[in-house]
Amino acid sequence: MIFPVSAKYRACPGALILFLCLPVFSWASARFIPPLPANTNKVEIYLLTRGAGADVYTKYGHTMIRVIDHANNLDLAYNWGEFDFDQPGFIVKFLRGLLLYHLDISPIDTEIRISHIEQRWLVQEQLNLTNKQKAVFLTALNREAQPDQRHYRYLFFTDNCATRPRDFIDKALGGKIAASFQAGKSGSTFRDKVLYYNASAPILAMGQDVILNGEVDRSISQWEEMFIPLKLREHLLSMPAYADDGSVRTGVRLLSGTTTLTSYPDPVNPLYNGYMILVLLLGTPLLLGMTLKFTPLNGIRKFSSLFRIAKMHEISCNYLTSCQKAGIRILGLALVLWGAVAGIFGLYLTLAWVFSEHTVVHHNANLWIFWPIDWYFFFLGGMLFGKGITLQPGSRLAKLTRSFIWVHLVALSIYGTLTISGLVTQQVTQVLAYCGLPALLMCGLTLHLTGYKIKRPD
Repeated sequence: MIFPVSAKYRACPGALILFLCLPVFSWASARFIPPLPANTNKVEIYLLTRGAGADVYTKYGHTMIRVIDHANNLDLAYNWGEFDFDQPGFIVKFLRGLLLYHLDISPIDTEIRISHIEQRWLVQEQLNLTNKQKAVFLTALNREAQPDQRHYRYLFFTDNCATRPRDFIDKALGGKIAASFQAGKSGSTFRDKVLYYNASAPILAMGQDVILNGEVDRSISQWEEMFIPLKLREHLLSMPAYADDGSVRTGVRLLSGTTTLTSYPDPVNPLYNGYMILVLLLGTPLLLGMTLKFTPLNGIRKFSSLFRIAKMHEISCNYLTSCQKAGIRILGLALVLWGAVAGIFGLYLTLAWVFSEHTVVHHNANLWIFWPIDWYFFFLGGMLFGKGITLQPGSRLAKLTRSFIWVHLVALSIYGTLTISGLVTQQVTQVLAYCGLPALLMCGLTLHLTGYKIKRPD
């Protein structure tokens, strides 16, 4: 079978952070409209499910619909995960969550080839619909294929490549899927699903945990969890087929005849998560720098006084000074790393709240930790790394830095208090443990490097 195709770009519902979707290359047809079959007896309809892949945008799998029209010699895959790079204002729309996706219709061989390229399994199950149900399904599908109907605003949790096929099938069945699963509890939240399916990409999982707000922490229904292609397939496999009058067709399942089109293993989850990587990157220079600057090298000064030879005393003091400078430089490196992490998160959370249409990244409680002006840590750390000396205690820079740190400490105290008291409904357990405590340490370290000392009573 041959029909015109043109190169476009694909985005599966795999990546909410950076956020909420990412592109992958594909073939698409924006002009071809398959004819509406006159005889549904000669039409076979399949649910296509593609497994998770190694790339961040493939973690949730992918859903498509395959339609084999024997009368017209057509074998097509309907895919709702496409967008066009050429649309005006692409970057702005992408960042604001206004990017339009569209239905793509391509030969089944193209989708099989893509699965081989991405090394992802692809299976199909036949949808056991009656002729009347097929007619309803194909009519709605043909209407969606029209040029003025193909585009839609992609919403990661509620309107994506899995929910669209689900809704078409549900309409053909007279609402049987919604009736079966809207009241059923999934036992998890949107956040749980995000972290679970992104476990093989720990940095991505950590980033999404930080940027998602409390809207994703409510318990969701089985109907809602079908935004994940793999869960859609799982639930549809559990359903019976239905007759036109809504009764159950005895001994017939809604999906049957599982056929593997491509076979590849699922990605393996690592034994660590993104927070562990962050702690390791921050903790290593922090501990090493503190060791060199504070202990046990300060004891060298006392030990050197035991030497009767002045030269030995001079050598020991020079050695101590060099170690202290090295410690300050390494501590400056830790501040650089923290400033980059906190600055990126703070800037994104602020801009997303103001400009993004995705409400799941608005009013995020983690703004108590991450500020857009936390890049100050980055530049301060760079200065300490370059000079190897602390700030002058009475300098304007030292006073400004102390004021900045004290305000940060107050914000961290409020954040911790609100979380412990239960006033913060957003799930922030991991963020508070793995980011709140490092933030507290970084603030204390910065205070020390400005020459601040706790006054002790006489």
